[in-house]
Amino acid sequence: MFGVNSDLIMECLTTMTTLTRNERVIRKFSLQSSQDARDALSKHLYARLFSWLIGKINETLNNPYSSQSYHHVVEIGLLDIYGFEHFELNSFEQLCINLANEQIQFFFNQVNRQE
Repeated sequence: MFGVNSDLIMECLTTMTTLTRNERVIRKFSLQSSQDARDALSKHLYARLFSWLIGKINETLNNPYSSQSYHHVVEIGLLDIYGFEHFELNSFEQLCINLANEQIQFFFNQVNRQE
């Protein structure tokens, strides 16, 4: 999808290569270190993709040649709620957080529809 060789990504997430003058030393990461690297890469890709998407939306909405731009402002509201991606098993507290997030989303939608 990103035009990157999957074997290269696997190598980068599971090993560290140190180059010296005379040799190349490859050290394998522990399972936990590899999982941490995977998670960090995923979060970075998500953040970059989200920022790119917002930029494209703004670029499209602010197009001076759009017929709508002369009549009224066009907006898209995005609510990205941070939360439960770290949990393997959701607890009662997480259920309450998810319920509160759903209520926030509902309120957000109601307010934005009224404007």
